Amino acid sequence: MGLCVIRNSHFGGNLVASGEWVGGLIGGGYVSESAPNTMAVSFINCYVDGNVTGTDYVGGLFGGEEGMQQCWNDCWLKDSFFYGTITATGDNVGGIIGYKSDRCSQEIRPEFGLRFRK
Repeated sequence: MGLCVIRNSHFGGNLVASGEWVGGLIGGGYVSESAPNTMAVSFINCYVDGNVTGTDYVGGLFGGEEGMQQCWNDCWLKDSFFYGTITATGDNVGGIIGYKSDRCSQEIRPEFGLRFRK
């Protein structure tokens, strides 16, 4: 499986979902029992201006990495923004990312935006 990099993408409007893993650009990462891991998703120069609604694992850009067991690659959040309102009933909710696995060590580098390292 290759890298997943979302570049120069935009969504504007209202996104209303009745379930989990909801994001303005991507709901959730790759999940499969035959391949129990996934590469981390990166966002570069992306934004959402609108409202995002779901139950749990809800984020302005990305619902989260459901299948990630360990970090195999660096992931970036660079020059990417969310402008709007998030409505959710669960505990895993974030302005940018709803859920990020604690199995990865992450490093924030403000000079590059946010960078999560393996």
